[in-house]
Amino acid sequence: MGRILWVVDAAVATGYPVVLVDGYLTRGFETDYDPHVVVTHHTGGPTDGGDMPSLGICVNGRVDLDGPLANYCVGRSGTIYVVATGKANNAGVGHWTVGDKTYDSNYDTVGIEPENNGSQPWPVFQVDSCQRLEAEILRRLGEPAANLCGHKEWADPDGRKVDPHTINMTTRRAAVAALLEGSTLTPEQDARMASLADYLIAEGMTNIEVGRAVKWYDEQRKVLGIPDAAPPGLAKKVATGITGAKGDPGEKGDPGPVSTKPGPKGDPGEKGDPGPSPTGIVGPIDFEYPA
Repeated sequence: MGRILWVVDAAVATGYPVVLVDGYLTRGFETDYDPHVVVTHHTGGPTDGGDMPSLGICVNGRVDLDGPLANYCVGRSGTIYVVATGKANNAGVGHWTVGDKTYDSNYDTVGIEPENNGSQPWPVFQVDSCQRLEAEILRRLGEPAANLCGHKEWADPDGRKVDPHTINMTTRRAAVAALLEGSTLTPEQDARMASLADYLIAEGMTNIEVGRAVKWYDEQRKVLGIPDAAPPGLAKKVATGITGAKGDPGEKGDPGPVSTKPGPKGDPGEKGDPGPSPTGIVGPIDFEYPA
């Protein structure tokens, strides 16, 4: 297979904001990369520090392990960070068996790293974003929900890993299976949506304006008659703190009549209409973890 060049397409199809990490298109090992399994983790990163404080480590690796350590990261807000199109050093020693086929190498996997310190409650947007991303990856791999596993299920020996913490992976696979069944595209629709990655890459292989990507995808979805991939307005909800431009001020009221005494104050003009919503959000969203 080589590089999975649909990484952006899969991320945007979730309906959540997307950030392209500089260099993602050529990051990771290409030779012999042929993934069939999605492995979900948690970062074990800091308790605070914003939406995705572990992004640098996931991209560049650690002293004892070269990066990338994931193909995708998912921030606490649900924002998806596209890290690599090639093999990532995410799963390590272990295996996952589906039917009569056993997968036992990083070359067999697509890795997802959601930000979590290993004990924090999971924000609902982040869980939903991860599930939708898992489904969209499996759809493009042509694999069922059975090909999704947690790092704690993959790792050998048993008990070596605990991520993703507190997530029942049997329940998770059932949720992903439902997503796979509920939004199947026709071959024509699938081919047209695949052009999204080419479009975004042509826009520049760096961090993009999230709003532009979401707006473009929404337009394509309407053209094709595809149901929303996420609840209406979800992308706006996770873009906390972002509002439309301020409306124009109303006209100034007429002055009061001339008099030896100050005249009454004129009525204020009507309030201007609110300005349009923002067209884009650049870079990671500033997210404060709830108390």
